[in-house]
Amino acid sequence: METFHYPHFPPDLSIAHVALFTKVTNSAELRLRLIKAASLPGEEGDIEREAVNFAFIDATKISEALRRYGVSDTTDSILVVRIASPEFSQPQAKMIKTVSGRLEPLSSIESISDWVSIAKSHKINNQQGLDAASGNLKQRDRLCEVVLSAVATKGVS
Repeated sequence: METFHYPHFPPDLSIAHVALFTKVTNSAELRLRLIKAASLPGEEGDIEREAVNFAFIDATKISEALRRYGVSDTTDSILVVRIASPEFSQPQAKMIKTVSGRLEPLSSIESISDWVSIAKSHKINNQQGLDAASGNLKQRDRLCEVVLSAVATKGVS
């Protein structure tokens, strides 16, 4: 797991804990928990959202995220991100408790990324995805720049 500090953000949002899990064996359970967290009302829903919110995505946008990024019953690799305050304790232990899988260094993400699917998901020219998948590092970097730009500008428009 890696931790990133963003001092220019509000304190309760200034830390990002990021972990990559492979060989995940409980993806069906995680998917059900995410769906349940998105649909439970009141305090019970708040408690369940807190339990799974660090894993994956904002629970209020769960249906779009499941459709687009697909935590499916057969998902075997998951990138977990928890945005928190500096006081949030034991993020790695909590992630490991939730996700049954093997914690890997973030640098391993390159070997499991499906560049064609990434390009398709962000409505980017399929050729760019194919070029990135071919192992051309310059093309892969270019695709990452295009995806980051697309994601960054989406919220602005």
